[in-house]
Amino acid sequence: MRVNVYITAHNPLNRIHSLRKVISEYLKFPGDVRLYLTVNKESEGDIDEVQFSLSDLQLLRTFLCATEPDLGFALPWTNKEVFKGHVCSRDADFYIYQEDDIVITLDN
Repeated sequence: MRVNVYITAHNPLNRIHSLRKVISEYLKFPGDVRLYLTVNKESEGDIDEVQFSLSDLQLLRTFLCATEPDLGFALPWTNKEVFKGHVCSRDADFYIYQEDDIVITLDN
């Protein structure tokens, strides 16, 4: 089973513990889990630090950055083309879009 998870994170360094909790739950999932993290344009300079802070979790595949300042819509739509490409190519069995404050477990 392969699961692609697309997480959006606004100012991820300010919420790194929440993001860590979200990602750590995916370590418990069976099969191949691939995470794609999208951050807001204003946090583009933080990507290396976020990646380093989460490197022990070893699930993150790709970091994307919104191309426009966040006005409430740029961030959630940034991964649209990547998501669409994966769905059209049947890259995974399941696709999950979520924000960095939603914890999904095997139980829910």
